[in-house]
Amino acid sequence: MNCNELEEKLNSLEIKLSYQESTIEELNNIVTGQAKELVIMENHIQHLKRKIEDLEEAGGGDDLPNRRPPHY
Repeated sequence: MNCNELEEKLNSLEIKLSYQESTIEELNNIVTGQAKELVIMENHIQHLKRKIEDLEEAGGGDDLPNRRPPHY
């Protein structure tokens, strides 16, 4: 290989590396955002679980699924 071929190959590798770095950064941002969303969703689930437990304690929630709807 002569000097020009090596330089072209090096430029090509540098371009590929630049695209890969950009893709990795973009994917990292996506994963970080999803992790934050997951934490928020887990907090909502815990809140809903507590609400359900409170409702069950307050109203004897064991029979709730067996109640007839008001239109019967």
